[in-house]
Amino acid sequence: MKRTASGGAAGGRQHGGHAASGADDPHKQLNSKQRKKLKQQMGGLQSPAASGGAHQGGRGAGRGESSRGLSSGLAEGLPPRQLNVTQAIESRAAEISSLERALANSGEFTGTQRVFQTVPRHMRRRAASHNVKRLPVQIRQRALQQMAKDDQPQPTKKKSRKQRRRADSLREEFLLRPAQNKWLETHIWHAKRMNMIEKWGYKLANYPNDKSRRAAHRASKHQCVLHDASYTQPVQIRGPEHAIAALLRQFLDPTFPDCAHSDYARGDRRLVVFMHERGAYPAKALDLVEIMWQPAVPGTQDRTAWIWTHPAAHSRVAAVLAGAADSDAEWQSQLAITSLKGEFVRFQFCGPRSHAVLFESLKTCDAVDAPFVNQQAHDVWSHLQLAQSATVVPPGVLISLTVHDPRLAFPVVVPSRLATTDPDEDPQDNEDLVEMLKSWPSGLAAGGIWNETVRSQLLAARFDNKTLQARRSENLIPGTRLEPTPTDARIPVLLVHRGSAYTASQSEHGRRAEIAAGWDLVLPRGWAMEFWLTFVFAGARVGGLRERRDFHFEARLPCFPDDFPETPAYVADAADLGSQLAAKHARTPKSKRPNYDAMQVDSPFEPPFLSLLVADDLAAVVADVEADATSADQVADLAVEHAEQRPIVVLHSPSIVRAIHAYAAEADAFEDLCEALQQAMAAASHRRLGTPRDIALPADAPAHIAASFVRVAVTPLAKGSPTDRGIVYAATPEEILAWHAVTAAGEARPSTASLGGPVNASALSHLPQPALDEIPPADSIMGYITSGHFSLEHGRGQAIGCCRLKSLHAAIQLTKHTLESALGHSRTMVNKNGSLRIIARVRCPTGRVCRLAALEIVP
Repeated sequence: MKRTASGGAAGGRQHGGHAASGADDPHKQLNSKQRKKLKQQMGGLQSPAASGGAHQGGRGAGRGESSRGLSSGLAEGLPPRQLNVTQAIESRAAEISSLERALANSGEFTGTQRVFQTVPRHMRRRAASHNVKRLPVQIRQRALQQMAKDDQPQPTKKKSRKQRRRADSLREEFLLRPAQNKWLETHIWHAKRMNMIEKWGYKLANYPNDKSRRAAHRASKHQCVLHDASYTQPVQIRGPEHAIAALLRQFLDPTFPDCAHSDYARGDRRLVVFMHERGAYPAKALDLVEIMWQPAVPGTQDRTAWIWTHPAAHSRVAAVLAGAADSDAEWQSQLAITSLKGEFVRFQFCGPRSHAVLFESLKTCDAVDAPFVNQQAHDVWSHLQLAQSATVVPPGVLISLTVHDPRLAFPVVVPSRLATTDPDEDPQDNEDLVEMLKSWPSGLAAGGIWNETVRSQLLAARFDNKTLQARRSENLIPGTRLEPTPTDARIPVLLVHRGSAYTASQSEHGRRAEIAAGWDLVLPRGWAMEFWLTFVFAGARVGGLRERRDFHFEARLPCFPDDFPETPAYVADAADLGSQLAAKHARTPKSKRPNYDAMQVDSPFEPPFLSLLVADDLAAVVADVEADATSADQVADLAVEHAEQRPIVVLHSPSIVRAIHAYAAEADAFEDLCEALQQAMAAASHRRLGTPRDIALPADAPAHIAASFVRVAVTPLAKGSPTDRGIVYAATPEEILAWHAVTAAGEARPSTASLGGPVNASALSHLPQPALDEIPPADSIMGYITSGHFSLEHGRGQAIGCCRLKSLHAAIQLTKHTLESALGHSRTMVNKNGSLRIIARVRCPTGRVCRLAALEIVP
């Protein structure tokens, strides 16, 4: 029995062991790693007593084995009496680390792992780290709770495109733009339709994307072209009139009309004049400024003058004026100089329809509706309705108006110029207009635009388009114009006639072109878009900087600063353009770009006006340096260095140009011409228009006159079109005789040919043909071209440039002696307008052909 029992027990254990190792054993369904982990857990829970009892029960088989087995089974379900803590923790190290990781990422997902990191890898997106909508819907709430406890501010909801393109949103974005490239108030409108460039610290419109140069030229000739010139801003001087005039005389060109003349000091007209550094005339020109005087205000002795400057020279002009005022104790206590940059908006109108567009768009107010209303100016403006163009208005006049918000009458309908005359029109109105133009009234410039308080209050009175649309919706008849209410803004504006004595003397044949006789509209800041959209919908075409330069070019007027090499603005622009052209030339393969070395062009990307002064300075340097101690190369380097330190001087006064025409042919020696010009400058500086001057010419004025340049208009005599940076050479006696033989034969009229008029084709065959392989020597260079291309107005090429006065005098004398020796007279040198005709040769920097051209000296 015992063996049987023992064997049975053993067999039972063996059977049990066999059964446990069979397919029914759950441990068999685990892998090796899981079984090892399970053994570690079971080993930690087993106590020494339990293990000893199990060992004894397993060795023998006595009586009561079944009962002992039952008690052993019950004991296994009870907790152990002893626990080895160290062994238990070591056996559960993996579980403890797993528990710590679980606790770190438990609860509200506030641990080291973010919610978007728990997403499966194939669903993870980088944008989900900051955009909750990129996460699955079921875990978005947890991500929001996690992001709410972050220290960083939460990003605001991005506006939709519709909201971003609203006027209010755009205005907010405009205020956040950087200051180094300031936006004009019409920038958003321009940026959608025009090519934008960074220039003079502004982001400006260069040219339209939808119109070519021909379309812009047609609009300027028959319609109206609008240009935003708000980049020009004034410098304000306030104080006694005599102190302001004395300060300005230190800087202004003394050969121009005096700034304190009654026509300008009363505030009736503007004055366009060159500004130089203090006491440096005729050298060191700073800017072509525009001076406007505020009419005298009753009850005060102080006056206000605005000096409108180019953006490239605004800071410099304000600095030199403030420095001069601080250097004098009396001026420092009397004068207040402030920069009004950003205070005004200025629009330029060009074309015969400009007057009609302005008259229909500007609706004047009554005197009872707003303060500072100049009723006399309103009456004059109403009489000008009968004027067909701005050319009938006296040049340079100022008219101050107070107008309603143009949105109240939007859109404006301009009547056609082909419309018949009103049958009810009174002929007396035309007679009154003629009488008014003959005796132009005074005091028209007085208005609220001069008052800083009035300008600041206008911003608060401006309402948005939403309020305007709500008022329009209340109209019984859709499209009806809104009637002004007492709460509506009354905007003071200033109309500036662009004509002046300076521009009139420059226009072709002495006639004022439309570019010289248009209107400028000055507005307070904040009201640009309201007026701009009104003018555009009224039919005005929009032009950029390229169109503005083309209009000056077609009218044979130099455009500032592109044609003024004597100013720092031109030097900066030329250097910038030269670097761009040089970089483009370097990118072009050698087989596709011109070889300037072979064409003997030393400076193809920038006109080297200073190089023309080296020849004169070379002789002066040689006289000062011993020949045995200095080589020829060192002398040449010293001459170049000396020439680069000298300023470029251009005689740009109309009175001085007239003196050149009068004395250039009579003075056989160049020194005699310089002396005559110096006397003319001295006479103009001491007394001009009856006003005494207290400014004398500097001691180095004769040296500057001898090394000066003059501006010329270049007209090809046969064919060809000059280009920018072209080279002007002196003509030979054979070419002068050939051309004047053609004109003397009557085959071409001298006065017309000199200005580029029609020339008989058969006459051109008698002219000497240009040599393709012969490049004139460098010592025959007279000057360079600053602006040149094909003229749409005249149907031929033309250009504007600067030539040395000494070279022009030599060419005039050569023409004079050549004609007198061959013809016995030199009458064909003078045009009908009294200017001298100078024959020269012009070559493009990318070509070798020199073609004949006529030069005419212009201011």
